[in-house]
Amino acid sequence: MAPPSGPSFTVVLPSGVLAGDALVLSVAQPCLRGTTAVDSHVTAVSGASVTWLRAAGTTCGADGAAELWYGLRSPGSPAGTTVTVSLHTSATVSYAEVAEYAGVTGLDTTAGSSSGAQGSSIPVGPGAATPGSAGELLVSGAYVARAVPLSLVGLLGSFVPLSTVSPFHGMAAWVVDDTRAAQGLTYTQMVGGTPVSGPWSAATATFTLGG
Repeated sequence: MAPPSGPSFTVVLPSGVLAGDALVLSVAQPCLRGTTAVDSHVTAVSGASVTWLRAAGTTCGADGAAELWYGLRSPGSPAGTTVTVSLHTSATVSYAEVAEYAGVTGLDTTAGSSSGAQGSSIPVGPGAATPGSAGELLVSGAYVARAVPLSLVGLLGSFVPLSTVSPFHGMAAWVVDDTRAAQGLTYTQMVGGTPVSGPWSAATATFTLGG
């Protein structure tokens, strides 16, 4: 599909959302309008009958931006529900994914529970995030200049990848940490099987889980 662009865009949820579940949006972008650098960070998210808040992210810059937003305690919504993402200014967004998680009770705000980083190198990673307690959910998102393969299974360290989206310059992934060990998404940018450096931006947020 064509990447979303403009001052706002929508993400359509293909399946219904169960009551009580949380939604987490990952947005990855190069912060460009054509070839012009812009500050196109996310300013607001709405839809799916939840209140959206920013969980973690990086600023727009030469290495792009990655942001995570979330909404708790969905009242339930049908398939085809839309989530609207508003940007500070018009830009083309490389990746936007909304994922549903059960049992999320809130955002972990303890020191070190979120992370973010930017660079222009072969390895990609937001740095390690340390959950405040055992058994929490970590979600990561990243923008990458080098297109990712159709499947990221086994390429993101301990994290489980979500679906890839054309034009394949972003990703999102999750892991449930049964300990309080620091966790960090890791990825190697490649072109034709050869490691190649390029701009990237990545972030991780940690969420508490209930029984």
